[in-house]
Amino acid sequence: MALGVWAIVGWIVLGGFVTLFMGVLAWRYLNGRRQAGYLSLTEFWVYSTASRLPQTQAIMDYMIAKNPHNRPHKAAITQREGALFTDIRLHIALAKREKNPQAFRPDLFDSDAVPSAEALQALAESTTFAKLRFVSHVPLPDHRHLQFMTHLAAAMCRLLRGTLIFDTVSEVFYTPEELGQALTRNNDAERFDLQVRVVWRRQGQGFECQTLGLRKVGRPEMLTNLQEPDEEVLVTSLMRQAAERLFAHSAARLPIEVDEHGDTFVVSETATKAGVTTVKLVRKRSAAKSDS
Repeated sequence: MALGVWAIVGWIVLGGFVTLFMGVLAWRYLNGRRQAGYLSLTEFWVYSTASRLPQTQAIMDYMIAKNPHNRPHKAAITQREGALFTDIRLHIALAKREKNPQAFRPDLFDSDAVPSAEALQALAESTTFAKLRFVSHVPLPDHRHLQFMTHLAAAMCRLLRGTLIFDTVSEVFYTPEELGQALTRNNDAERFDLQVRVVWRRQGQGFECQTLGLRKVGRPEMLTNLQEPDEEVLVTSLMRQAAERLFAHSAARLPIEVDEHGDTFVVSETATKAGVTTVKLVRKRSAAKSDS
């Protein structure tokens, strides 16, 4: 009988080594496909007073069968996105206020995160937040992770009776109603206008324009040098057009030509540092104008 016990132990140990070996192979496979400098980061914080995370089965149920944003012949989460439930790049955790006090006032650290009075009240009353994070150093073939993560945030909010959702990359606060309405209007969460925004901010003696959200698709954010105050409409439009091109087409690269008010402008890179590309905007002279 003792021999039988040791045989069982031996099989368990062997199984452990096989599992470890397969894990190492999987790690090497994923890391072997990494691209230097590539980072795709999508992250939502769902604030509530919940003391624990819901079971995985409940999350899946709320995202698929009980998703209020499903449409006839257009389910919000299909097999295409559902595979991400078991993706090792997905991380879900519950953070408590006592251990992460700064996370309950992200507007104090992110200058472009501007909470409403309702959002501030929700932050003050929350005791925990669910951290939903998807990060990849391997180039992504498409934007299915944006569909998955946005609907995951909405489902988690319903399950936890959450009061606020914070998109940490775009630096946007959503009430449950606001995100719900956005997905009710269009349950396609891979769209540019839901994932990326262009901000105009004062900086020193001038103004600068920056994208927030391109990191979600593995792109550095774009930032202009100082601009004049009266250039806001033009510059933000040019930056938005260039950002949309980079967001939609993985093969697109700077410099990019964009049109505005009958003129062609070139958006080109001057430097990239810490995940931000500084760009310059130059009006392109046409041959007709050059000859006149």
